[in-house]
Amino acid sequence: MLSMRALRELRDEKSDAIALVIALVLSVCLMLSGLEGTLETGLRTLRHSGASALVEIPCALVVLSLALLLGGALLRARPTDGQRSPGAIASTLALGAALVGTAVLLDWHGVVYLPMGAGVSFLGLFVGIRLSMAIHARWHDHRGLDRLSGLPNSRALNEALRSGRSAHVAAAHIAGLATPTADLGPEDLAELNRQAARRLSVVSDIEELHCLSPGLFGWLMHPQASENSETTFEAARALFNAPFELGGRSIRLVPHFGRAPGSLEGAVHAASLALQRELVWSCDTNPIRHNVAHGIRQLGEFDQTLASVNMSALLQSRSALATVGNVKGETWGAEPGRRLAA
Repeated sequence: MLSMRALRELRDEKSDAIALVIALVLSVCLMLSGLEGTLETGLRTLRHSGASALVEIPCALVVLSLALLLGGALLRARPTDGQRSPGAIASTLALGAALVGTAVLLDWHGVVYLPMGAGVSFLGLFVGIRLSMAIHARWHDHRGLDRLSGLPNSRALNEALRSGRSAHVAAAHIAGLATPTADLGPEDLAELNRQAARRLSVVSDIEELHCLSPGLFGWLMHPQASENSETTFEAARALFNAPFELGGRSIRLVPHFGRAPGSLEGAVHAASLALQRELVWSCDTNPIRHNVAHGIRQLGEFDQTLASVNMSALLQSRSALATVGNVKGETWGAEPGRRLAA
């Protein structure tokens, strides 16, 4: 089971690796096609100082070395607190500046000619690809956020659930926070939802709370918490004993919880069932509902069969084998002289 924070870190690491490989492949393709040579010719003209370099390093070696250095810089710049860090971008820019400075310095002194076309093309491709992937990831994260509370929504919870199908899903249903009333307008409900989310976030079992809809929250449960659901949900219920303060008014909210293995829909249904029965929590009733639906479907098929086919009920008598004998096609019971129909 992985939280959304861990999923984002894994996604960023995967994006770095993909961008690095794609930029490397495209740089090699540019060198083979000759386009990189055109860029290098222009840069050579700008850098020409009248001194000829003694040794010229192959472009392929420059690109490969740059890829290895950039990969190491990205690994060292990975965030450790789950927050996005500009360290990778800073490392990329610093590496590019160091490459340009070293190349120009060596060229001026006539020691070695370090091709800049390969480095510029590789760094440009990497930064462009990584920036495009970051924009796409930010758009994806924006789709997974609830605008009202700023918390991850059901889309994000389903995505996290796909990474650990054996995880248990918990849902909290708080009645009265979905539909505006004469006493509570939309802004009041939004504030109450935010306050309720802050209280639920205090529960030690919740690593990342998701707002499924107004008054409905969900999260992935830890294995230990799923084994002791009663204690977990009782502790979460106790957080709502104190009333909520809103505009000088005290409002009491009562949450009802549900739990289901690997099913967000099942957890929401269980929470709704707990609300209807005024229970603290309830587990998923999908197996029971499935058996009931199967029985109803069988009864319906049986009624259709009786209506469409000429059927009649037959009664077959039963007797113990020890007391029954067959004699010339006739069946005799235990009492002598008593004949039964064969």
